[in-house]
Amino acid sequence: MRGEVRSLAVSHDHQQMICHVGFDRPVPRARLDGLGKEIARSYGLTRFSIAPRYRMDGLPQSYIDQLREDLCHRMPSATGLLAGSHWELSDGHLRISMGDTARGYFSVALRQMQERIEKGTVFLNQMQCLKADADVAPGDRITVRGLGRARIVALGGVSRKGRQFVRYLRSV
Repeated sequence: MRGEVRSLAVSHDHQQMICHVGFDRPVPRARLDGLGKEIARSYGLTRFSIAPRYRMDGLPQSYIDQLREDLCHRMPSATGLLAGSHWELSDGHLRISMGDTARGYFSVALRQMQERIEKGTVFLNQMQCLKADADVAPGDRITVRGLGRARIVALGGVSRKGRQFVRYLRSV
């Protein structure tokens, strides 16, 4: 494991530190945590955290696996959402179900969103959406007649309850 220190932050009381380190490939969270504990003990700190930063093209499966492991380590409730059936890696992009995204954005129950899809009032990238589990990715546009439009800007982290955060721009 080799990395390059990119930044170092120290708490006001000089007892805690966080170090951003650039790596060429994913490093297991348990290994980073163990190394952080050793450094903290060596320097008499209460806490030393290593925040990995990866230099990679696209999203290789090894990174997705490491991301899943890291999120499950930090938030055990995210384990169900991170199951392979809910996340899909294709063409170098991480995709999530449109039903979950649309339900969260438009504050409509999934059952009601499915009814709107069946009625033909939901569109994904200006094309009528025919199924509730259509994949969405950054840049996609969701339109629901009577409710408005949203453009997916980015996929974010996961809440404590295991819900996917999605950044979007809303236009009415």
